Amino acid sequence: DSMISLVWCFIFIAFVMYVFAVLVVYGVADHLRRDADAVVEAELRVWWGGLYRSMVTLFMSIAGGCDWRDPVVPLRQVSDFYEPLFLLYIFF
Repeated sequence: DSMISLVWCFIFIAFVMYVFAVLVVYGVADHLRRDADAVVEAELRVWWGGLYRSMVTLFMSIAGGCDWRDPVVPLRQVSDFYEPLFLLYIFF
């Protein structure tokens, strides 16, 4: 019975990561399509270069795989919306 609860917790966490990753990737893709400086573009692609990469970045941010400041710095260049969104994810 507790194993079923654990599986549902994993599914819920994966779903939350997926939703946040989709939101960030959408914004990053739009920013890269419009205008991006080469240095910022390279950093955005490292951290947020696709859905899988974004989900790994989100997981690493909450699991101690990276300092969460590193992936949020390039997001500041995309929009003022994404830094609080990322902080909300970290807080959640």
